[in-house]
Amino acid sequence: MTAEWNGVANRCDPVLRFIMLDIDGVLCIRSNRAILDPECVQALNLITATTGADIIISSGWRHYHPMDKLVLLLADGGITGRILGKTDSYSLNRGYEIQKWLDFNAAEPWQIVILDDYDDMDDLCCRLVQTDPERGLTRQDALQAIRMLRGEQTIDVP
Repeated sequence: MTAEWNGVANRCDPVLRFIMLDIDGVLCIRSNRAILDPECVQALNLITATTGADIIISSGWRHYHPMDKLVLLLADGGITGRILGKTDSYSLNRGYEIQKWLDFNAAEPWQIVILDDYDDMDDLCCRLVQTDPERGLTRQDALQAIRMLRGEQTIDVP
């Protein structure tokens, strides 16, 4: 594998970084699920701009919109990061679907963070930044995600 420029810290970095993104409860908060919350969008853009991570849609929205429409909806809502793809549906367990996506699509080394308001992540629970669906993705959540994507945070797995 060749090192790819990730746009961060003026260096080449062979580590692939992915954000597994839920939308409802992360970018769309309960008070208005129809639109992306600007503060949540700003927090996601901070993550992608700081880490160079690509976005993979793991949200239920992937069932209702073709990929090109999802990309447009998110871009129109202010998302500036690169949306690389989406997970497939294998089960009702999102952690399993994310693991399958990684198994089939991502050569190691990689770092991921899962942004979701649910915790059904199985063995990937240590990669979850769980959001409060009333507030969505906050700056504090974004900073935690950045540390995780940089490999700076040690997490104890139960």
